[in-house]
Amino acid sequence: MKFFLDSADLSEVRRAMDAGLIDGMTTNPSLLAKAAGATGNPREILAEICRLVPGPISAEVVATSKDEMLREGRELAKIANNIVVKVPLTEDGLRACRAFRDAPRARPAARHAARATGCAPGRTQCG
Repeated sequence: MKFFLDSADLSEVRRAMDAGLIDGMTTNPSLLAKAAGATGNPREILAEICRLVPGPISAEVVATSKDEMLREGRELAKIANNIVVKVPLTEDGLRACRAFRDAPRARPAARHAARATGCAPGRTQCG
């Protein structure tokens, strides 16, 4: 069994890592924006999380069209090698999932509007 922390609070991440409690992280744009505050950069928070946690880190796109999801997902994936891109479980999201899956080093995870799903490294998991 693997444990993933759903947070973007760097103090929570550090405490969980120090205790050896987590294998990876899930984040979302709201958590990252809250952690960054009014003057911070959410992508810098995401990059710091990737440095702190060696396991998979999910990063969610906010785009709604396949092409925009692909563009945004590629940008997120450039942040660190342990990023897993989350896309919405829509027709365009599934098409983006397929395109990511067929690309080298892509590890997409689809998410339903109401809940996030896990994704094993190197696999696409939609549902």
